[in-house]
Amino acid sequence: MRNRFDQQLETLHQELIGMGAMCQEAIAAGAAALLAHDPAMAEVAIAREVEIDRSLPLEERKRAYLEAVGNPYAVRVGDMKVRVRFAEDGGSFEEAFENMLRNV
Repeated sequence: MRNRFDQQLETLHQELIGMGAMCQEAIAAGAAALLAHDPAMAEVAIAREVEIDRSLPLEERKRAYLEAVGNPYAVRVGDMKVRVRFAEDGGSFEEAFENMLRNV
């Protein structure tokens, strides 16, 4: 029993390390594209597909989404590129973001 637990714990540990590395890569790619104002770099940064666990509470879905995409202003949804822009008389980013996650 103890051996099985240790194996599962090691598997979980490796998965968490991998997830952390993916988050770091996404954040670094988004930040680099933003700082360089480089559209080609932005394309690479937004090319990742993201799947969010809908059973999570809204706050955890927000965190998971931001960790996965790095730059929430430029993402890819399937084959579609999505770039977020705001109108002077529009809603806040927070409202739009929460609405998007409720419908994902």
